[in-house]
Amino acid sequence: MTLDQLACGDAAQIASIDGGLGIRRRLEALGIYPGDRVKMIQVSAFRGPVLVEAGGRRLAIGRGVARRVLVHAPAAAGRGEEG
Repeated sequence: MTLDQLACGDAAQIASIDGGLGIRRRLEALGIYPGDRVKMIQVSAFRGPVLVEAGGRRLAIGRGVARRVLVHAPAAAGRGEEG
């Protein structure tokens, strides 16, 4: 599953980043690394960016980049949580 496939409120752990050095460096600059836990906050309409929470910060990530981030989503992770 990729990051852009998470539903709002779902949490997951980043398994790997399937992209070149540029994508990896961009995500590292945002503080996103494999093994980190992320939560989907908002999915923009019309293929816009996704808003995720990682490391206590909210980050907008382009949909194309989000498609390169592979995640493990535990069953029902993050559902029903308020934050």
